[in-house]
This record gives sequence, structure tokens and C-alpha cells, in this order.
Amino acid sequence: MISIIYLFIDFVIFLLELSQVLWDMTLGQILSQPSLGILSIGMWGGFAAWFVLTFSILLVMEGLSAFLHALRLHWVEFNGKFYVATGYLFHPFTFKHLGKDDDF
Repeated sequence: MISIIYLFIDFVIFLLELSQVLWDMTLGQILSQPSLGILSIGMWGGFAAWFVLTFSILLVMEGLSAFLHALRLHWVEFNGKFYVATGYLFHPFTFKHLGKDDDF
């Protein structure tokens, strides 16, 4: 359970860093311009670039997630067809059978 929480925290940190990089590379550079003409025209292009990059990255991440889930299901279903239970029946440890020499 703890490892799932750490994995989620790492994913959130990754998304925060990614959004900071996208902001710095697109809208951050445009907003730092002193000229109003460059600022007003650049906002349209900067927002379009930011939107396209963000949407593309999210689309790729969702596609990868769906692909990995489908791959995992194929792996589980495929391996289940060839499973042969040739072992012995599992009996959990109990104190009831401790002194007996029975082979259960």
C-alpha cells in the first residue's frame, strides 16, 4: 500500500515538473516580453503551442496506459490457458495438527 502511495506521489511530481517545463518553454517566454504588440500576438501562438503540447502529452500517456492494461490482460489470459495444477493441496498451518504424524 505504501509503494502505491509513493508511486502516486512520484506521478504527481512528474506532472508538476512537466507543466512547469511547458509553461517556461511557451507562455513564460512570451509573458516576459516588454512590448505590448509581441505580447498580444504571442499570447495566441503561445497558448496554442501550450495547449497542443499538453494535449499531446496527455493523449500519449492515456494511450500508453490503455496499451499496458490490454497487454497485461492478454498476458494473464494467455498464461491461464496453459496452467496445470500438478502440486499438492495447500493446508494452512494450525496448531490442531501439530503433534500428529499424518501426511495431510
